[in-house]
Amino acid sequence: MACVQTFNKSMSEIDCLSWFPDGFALALGCKDSTCRIYDSRCLAQLGAYVGSALRSPCKSVEFSASGRLLFAGYADSKVRVFDLSLHPQADPVFTISTHRREVRLLRRCPSGDAILSGGLDGKLFVYA
Repeated sequence: MACVQTFNKSMSEIDCLSWFPDGFALALGCKDSTCRIYDSRCLAQLGAYVGSALRSPCKSVEFSASGRLLFAGYADSKVRVFDLSLHPQADPVFTISTHRREVRLLRRCPSGDAILSGGLDGKLFVYA
């Protein structure tokens, strides 16, 4: 394999990433609490999502099957959900507080109707 593109656009250390379902965009979860969305074809930033009072590093990102929602797991033990159809710098539409420690993994079910989260508390949660 050979490197075919390089992104030098992030303003902070990158902790995680995920491809958009159609493969033409990607999400970066950054140490500065921001989730950044980039168009992978032209390297342009499409949005930067962070809660107005959020101060915790983003440790995991995953898109919903439709690509409308972005799930972001944070070091403060919360999963925040951003609606990408809203303003490209909107606050989360809701927050999930099931973990007791840092959220490290988010994965979408292949059928698209559930999201899994895993954390440093040793727990796995299924959201549907």
